[in-house]
Amino acid sequence: MKLPQPAQLVTGVVFGLIGTLVVTNVTAQPASQLRRQDNVRLRDLAIAESSQVAQLQTRLGETEARVVALTEGESQSAQSALNSRVQQLGDQAGVTEMAGQGLKVTLSDAPSLDPVVSSPSNVPPEAFIIHEEDIQAVVNALWRGGAKGISIMGLRIIESSAVKCVGNVLLLQGQVFSPPYEIYAIGDPSFLEQSLNTDPGVARIKESVERYRIGLAVQRQPLIELPAYVGPLVQRFAKPLQ
Repeated sequence: MKLPQPAQLVTGVVFGLIGTLVVTNVTAQPASQLRRQDNVRLRDLAIAESSQVAQLQTRLGETEARVVALTEGESQSAQSALNSRVQQLGDQAGVTEMAGQGLKVTLSDAPSLDPVVSSPSNVPPEAFIIHEEDIQAVVNALWRGGAKGISIMGLRIIESSAVKCVGNVLLLQGQVFSPPYEIYAIGDPSFLEQSLNTDPGVARIKESVERYRIGLAVQRQPLIELPAYVGPLVQRFAKPLQ
């Protein structure tokens, strides 16, 4: 057998290497293209996902802003309602200042030099002075007439306030007052007057006005300013008689 010559061997090896390179190049090229295509798709997908995330973040921010706005609006509305309720309760309890139209009622003892007063010898001296039940009758009538607030001698009272007279002096909230006694009530003047005119206790005062010259004056006031009540909020007396 004839052996191949060295030149032929070299030539064969060279051609073999060339063939291998060609095959390798042909086989590798599609994989590289696939990788490039995959990279392109991944890049596009990442861009799309980033865009979607950005949109979601924007929507989330807008939603949070709306929630904050709604919460603040509800808080302001709730706070306003709460303040209104506190003011209403404060007015009812008498612990806040108050102003408005209403009535001024003045009660005074009979004049000592009145000839009508000095003539009856069988009438006790107590008949010619204002008593605590007279003051309480006026106050009760004013409450029933819809008074929103009442003061006696400049002191705000509430429904549980104690009215106490010793002789012809008034004891109220630790202070002593002498007649005439001024009572202010805020409310509808017509309703307040109607309640005074139909109250049995006030009717007895009017009888004393005729018989003993007890003083009773009722005046409408366009503006009354009442201070806040200062004192214990303990119920010691019943509400106005019905």
